[in-house]
Amino acid sequence: MRCLITAAAFLVSQATGQFVFRDEFEARAAYLQEFARLVEWPTNRLGDTNLPLVVGILGSDPWKGRLAEYLNKPVHGHRVEVKPYRSVQDAKDEAHILFISSSEERKLQQVFGHLRQKRILTIGETKRFAILQGMICFHTPGTPDYSVNTNAAAQAKLPLDPLIVQAAKPAPWDK
Repeated sequence: MRCLITAAAFLVSQATGQFVFRDEFEARAAYLQEFARLVEWPTNRLGDTNLPLVVGILGSDPWKGRLAEYLNKPVHGHRVEVKPYRSVQDAKDEAHILFISSSEERKLQQVFGHLRQKRILTIGETKRFAILQGMICFHTPGTPDYSVNTNAAAQAKLPLDPLIVQAAKPAPWDK
């Protein structure tokens, strides 16, 4: 319960501008940490607390290797490990969260094909990502605003806490 209150306070405070981040990447990293906390992870994907919660980055790294510095708090008793991936085949059996960089936009259909039936929270940052069944999509550069595709999360059998959905904003391309 305390985690939910903390997460709710974080999301509400961020929406009202009470948190100050050095840049959009630090803000997005904070959101990734909260998304990890607010997903109901199946025990077969995240059971043993000796195993890490793996946050993968597919494609170019917008955090320039700094994401691990930001994701330094355990999630449900698991240490968080950040791993860069060159291919979705390498990530699909290991990552719990996969940030799909805009550098992979041309490969998105192939990427989602490999991730079908995998319980991986996908996060991206392009309009095409959202259209092609990405789960959480950050909007314009310079902001941590995001939209959520609850259907994609449901298909992957990853229940999202209502706080994630409630704090989401309509995608600018849907207006």
